[in-house]
Amino acid sequence: MKSFSTVSIAALLVFCLQAGGPAWAALGVQDAPVSQPLERPTGVQPARPELQRRAEAGEAEAQYQLGLDYQFGLGGPADWPAARAWFGRAAAQGHVKGLGAYGYMLLSGSGGPQDLVGAEKALRQAGEGGEASATANLAELLLLRGEAAEARQMLARAVAGGALNARYRLGRLDIAEGRVPEGMALVEQAVARGHPEATLYFSGLLLAGGNGLKADPARAASLLRQAAEAGYGPATNDLARLYDLGIGVAADPRQAADLYRRALAQGTAIAGYNLGLLLNSQRLGPPDAASARSAYQLSAEAGFVPGMGKFGEMLLRGRGGPADPAGGLRWLTQAAEGGDADAQNHLALAYFNGEGVGRDEARGMDWWERAVAQQHPAATNNFALYLALGQGRAADPARAVTVLRGVAEKGVPRAAFRLGLWHEAGFAGLKPDTREALVWFKRAAEAGSSRALFKYAAYVEAGEGGATPDPALAIRLYRQAAEAGNAEALFLLARYSFNGEGVPKDPKVALDFLQRAARRGNAEALFVLGDFYYRGEGVAADPVLAWAHWAVAERLGMSEAGPNRRMLERQIAAPEAQARARQLAQALLAEAAAAQADED
Repeated sequence: MKSFSTVSIAALLVFCLQAGGPAWAALGVQDAPVSQPLERPTGVQPARPELQRRAEAGEAEAQYQLGLDYQFGLGGPADWPAARAWFGRAAAQGHVKGLGAYGYMLLSGSGGPQDLVGAEKALRQAGEGGEASATANLAELLLLRGEAAEARQMLARAVAGGALNARYRLGRLDIAEGRVPEGMALVEQAVARGHPEATLYFSGLLLAGGNGLKADPARAASLLRQAAEAGYGPATNDLARLYDLGIGVAADPRQAADLYRRALAQGTAIAGYNLGLLLNSQRLGPPDAASARSAYQLSAEAGFVPGMGKFGEMLLRGRGGPADPAGGLRWLTQAAEGGDADAQNHLALAYFNGEGVGRDEARGMDWWERAVAQQHPAATNNFALYLALGQGRAADPARAVTVLRGVAEKGVPRAAFRLGLWHEAGFAGLKPDTREALVWFKRAAEAGSSRALFKYAAYVEAGEGGATPDPALAIRLYRQAAEAGNAEALFLLARYSFNGEGVPKDPKVALDFLQRAARRGNAEALFVLGDFYYRGEGVAADPVLAWAHWAVAERLGMSEAGPNRRMLERQIAAPEAQARARQLAQALLAEAAAAQADED
């Protein structure tokens, strides 16, 4: 067993590209600060041309109805700017419902720019005319301004006037201010009457538990399904996430993908982002980068900032389609300026490495620093590393350690793992200290880092850093790391299982570990497995598969694989064999890259 008390500077220089696990929108309570005051009209509506004729003739009711027609796409395509314009014309004539609808659109920025002054004027006038939903939305405006007392009075008036959205929002306000039983009663009343935002909020409470509710994921899924079937996109998206994660329902990635697509068609931009994450994972089979890129594009074009970042990254690096560095930088910059920390990290990498733009290490460090302020793990590692080395900034090892420790102490596993490496190597002005390294590896392992689990296990096995030698515990820790997908642990267990070191000798189990390690990009596993395919040891001999494994091992830094690959090329001289070998190598490389990006 080799010592793990040292680490090469090369290991410290690995770029971190991802922030850890998938950046799902958080499951649970969601806020919608503005309530929709209009309901989809029922019954027979006049045809759009008839409404258009009457509206253009100046009939206020027809103008209002035509606005509804455009808003809901009843007599033709939906067109929110047109809806807003016709509501405005009805409002100019004092039409009460038109005033309420126009005020809502001004307040929410629907169909045009937000106009809070104009919204307040229209909503007050509509409320004075008896439009309870307008009073509720005026209360929303007051809440946005921090005027809770007057907002409460208005919401109470709107509830008395029959506004369902007000019942929900007053319930939210009650819960936020500590009047939980009263608030829960109002919210549940709104849920019982089919209010979509109340249903979404209440399902979040059921998922999280608390506020007098016992967690009930199955009921939450049932409520979300009802709202989704009614066409409410955010509920469809959340139901998709439950199927994606197996919460309240049996995990079903295909059902999740279908629901994400439906939510996207219902206008929920985040669903395209979540669909992209799913398609780019391995939960539906091999990652589908082309389809993920299309999903991210739809999310980006609909204005979802993290979707802009993902789409920009794929354009910049040519993932899932042709590279478009200029377009990628535009989307990444827009997302980074919108506050997306992952986009800030990727934009920093682009400037630091000169990807699609002139190399500018100082500008890269500036973007990393903005992501560090949001505790982005990969950005923190990169910023601290190059601050210690003096690239893009004057060298400041002391601050680098402070930055890294500050994030590590907040339980971010990547930062804790990196700090362990720094203490182990004596990097950034630190003295080599295996005891301190072990402390941070253990903390990172307990926070979920599979790489730290592997390091911690190695210390326990070797009895280093003050750890008591415990081979049995080390094997258990290696198994935990392997189950979490750590390629080094998988390869080590493969070796131990082949040789019977600390575990029963079992070639079949060993081969399974070896194949899993290879799929996750372990170069040694790829090299050994290539040899097995060449000689037919434990697997059917296949020179094409042998070539593919050796080619990827070489690509990942194992130079010893190069001569083997070149020797084998004489045996697979047929064009079709060479084409298959290249395809297999590309698939292996893509799978390894996806696996390593997911590993913390």
